[in-house]
Amino acid sequence: MTLKQKLSVLFLVVFLVCTLGAQEIYMAPKAAKVNVDGKLNEWSEVPAITLDHERYLVIPNRAWGGPEDVSGKIYVMWDEEYLYIACDITDNVVLQEKEGSYLFQGDCVEVYLRMDFQKNGLFNYYTTTDFQFGFTPGTDANAPDFHVWNNTTALTDIIVETQKTDKGYTLEMAIPAWEIGIFLEEGWEIGFDVAIDDVDTQGAEDTEIQLCWSMKDTGWQDPTVFQLLILE
Repeated sequence: MTLKQKLSVLFLVVFLVCTLGAQEIYMAPKAAKVNVDGKLNEWSEVPAITLDHERYLVIPNRAWGGPEDVSGKIYVMWDEEYLYIACDITDNVVLQEKEGSYLFQGDCVEVYLRMDFQKNGLFNYYTTTDFQFGFTPGTDANAPDFHVWNNTTALTDIIVETQKTDKGYTLEMAIPAWEIGIFLEEGWEIGFDVAIDDVDTQGAEDTEIQLCWSMKDTGWQDPTVFQLLILE
């Protein structure tokens, strides 16, 4: 990163603290190579966003049983073609009975992106370069799928894979830059948030537990609550 880019990042940090009250900044490393297979072999040296504490609990429609009930680590990398996201989720019951726009009512990881943060960072509504994704492993990690809310852009080249683990499941996703209309480069700033949705009860009518990085449950309508991701 050049001196100019470092100074820009420093200025942005000060700006966020003063105006948006940003709590976290994640520095996403550039990927050498990622094989999107759900196995997370390439992610061991990547820093994690860890959601394993009650302070992240924003939807408590049942009593949260602690990290063994549901918790997770989320990782991000990038290259010029894709934004890569990996999730290592602890979940004692991997259950998804819904599809499409109702994915959040089952086991699901929600990813929020404000791709043009410098331009749109203060807008409290979704623009054409803001996205809310839901990625699900399917019941017992047998049927990975995704849905996009709050954006009508046709996204057909997203890759999502999953694996069942002895403690829950993994998800690995690649979101193509050419479909989201943003050129990815070092120093690029993205509004970012991530939430883990959990349901353990068959026939549940809504999300039972949600853990969210921003500690807010309003990201589906207000992108100003997102945290910040910077491409290294």
